Amino acid sequence: MKKIFLRILAALGVLAVVMVVWIGTEVTLLTFADEDHENGDYAAALEKWRFLADYGITDQAETEIGKLYLHGQGVDQDEEEATRWFARAADNYDLEGIYYLGMQYNLGRGAPNDYEQAAHYLGLAAEYDHAGAQYFLANMYMYGQGVPEDKREGEALLTRAVANGDYMIRYGLRGFYLLGLWKTDPEVEIHDLVEAYKWLLLAVVDGDQEADDRLTELDEWLTEEERAEANDRAVAWLREHIEVD
Repeated sequence: MKKIFLRILAALGVLAVVMVVWIGTEVTLLTFADEDHENGDYAAALEKWRFLADYGITDQAETEIGKLYLHGQGVDQDEEEATRWFARAADNYDLEGIYYLGMQYNLGRGAPNDYEQAAHYLGLAAEYDHAGAQYFLANMYMYGQGVPEDKREGEALLTRAVANGDYMIRYGLRGFYLLGLWKTDPEVEIHDLVEAYKWLLLAVVDGDQEADDRLTELDEWLTEEERAEANDRAVAWLREHIEVD
């Protein structure tokens, strides 16, 4: 019995070593591949990502290869091949791969322009707080593309995208502006000028000139008290979602 127990421990020890080596290989090669990509050595990055993908070490590699084909980096640009890699990554539950596959369908890029498929994959990524997926799915709900038109759902998704994304660089800035526009449209069921002023203020803080122009127009419609309320809401939003002194 003691010998059997020792053999089990030995086997577990080997398994632990294998797992450590496996994880170490993933982290190391991903790091090196990312560095190669940043340095413009796309062929070297592709070689490492292919190794990781071929041996099933990480599904992220499949998404990265898809992006190389999408942008023609180190390979001939091939949107259909990019879609195939994104589909592989999505089948293996890579969040970024699911998002990119949804966008291929959304834009008809290397795949049929199929809004229902786009909404399906973007919805999967949005559930896990992928800001880009939330942003584009919000617009689909706003205009009824592949999903029933539902402006309140669109607003909720866009608000989450702003909170989850790098709001200064990617989706948030346009999200602030779009939320402001939606809330100023009298034909939209969501019509709240104070809330619109808040979102436009947040966009203006980041230098959005269109939002600034729209804000100037709204000045004529809101009282001084309403503008102050909008400013308080904007500050409160920043304090809740972003570090503000």
